[in-house]
Amino acid sequence: MANIREQDTWVHMEEPEKAMEKAKDVVRMEVARASMLEPLTPKTVPVEKAALVIGAGIAGIQASLETCRCGNKDVFSGEGAVHRRQYVPSDKTFPTLDCSQCILTPKNGRR
Repeated sequence: MANIREQDTWVHMEEPEKAMEKAKDVVRMEVARASMLEPLTPKTVPVEKAALVIGAGIAGIQASLETCRCGNKDVFSGEGAVHRRQYVPSDKTFPTLDCSQCILTPKNGRR
């Protein structure tokens, strides 16, 4: 990639002829560099189907439950929460303005 605008045009705004010569040199150098490049060797790495869910709020608990429901392993992390059922509720939650316990209690039964 030859960055003509950043390294040439804006630097030599007052001297357009000098900018044109420099642009030609930059393109020539990039073409020469590209001709010496070799393709990368593909690499295969094992992937573990797992997720780290950070946050003990309703969104974090929902994300953790959905991760488990999809058959993935999850690691649940939340401030003061060792397990998703130890959530300390806040006052109201968006969009229904229900109390958080009203939302979380039904979810605690399913895994």
